[in-house]
Amino acid sequence: MRWSPMGELEGMRRRMGRMLEEMIGRHPLEEEMTLDAFVPAVDVYTTDQEVVVCAELPGLDAKDVSVEISENRAIVMGQTSRTSEAKQENYFRSERSFGSFRRAVLLPERVKEAEATAKFENGILTIRAPRLEPAEHKAHKIPIAASQEGQGIGAAPEEPRAQASGQVLPDKD
Repeated sequence: MRWSPMGELEGMRRRMGRMLEEMIGRHPLEEEMTLDAFVPAVDVYTTDQEVVVCAELPGLDAKDVSVEISENRAIVMGQTSRTSEAKQENYFRSERSFGSFRRAVLLPERVKEAEATAKFENGILTIRAPRLEPAEHKAHKIPIAASQEGQGIGAAPEEPRAQASGQVLPDKD
């Protein structure tokens, strides 16, 4: 298992919370807080015509999100903000959190990025990009150079003679 510094902090917070709860009791308005960063859940699938990426972005608006796409990658970026309030007699609490996120997804096939579209509805971002037509696989014949006389298999090619200045001199005949 990989070490997670945020997981360590969360564990310490829970242990301290239990210790304080034992000493002074739990406040009725206390909420469970986590230190995890926002990472949108993503589904990727293909149809006969296109590659589709769906990202869950609850609580966000289209203006908070941007998308970049290349032949083989989609990147969803955005800003999150959350505010919560709790009021009770002689007690008031207000919390805010802000941050940004970035999620890059490798696409299963190359796409035509210039023709990609994105739609944001009810907290779901749907990106559609037409599949790139596979290039025709043509056989390409490569000519083979014949070996020169005296240079059969296993024979080392002759080294050109070099002068002290590093220039190559022509062979003597």
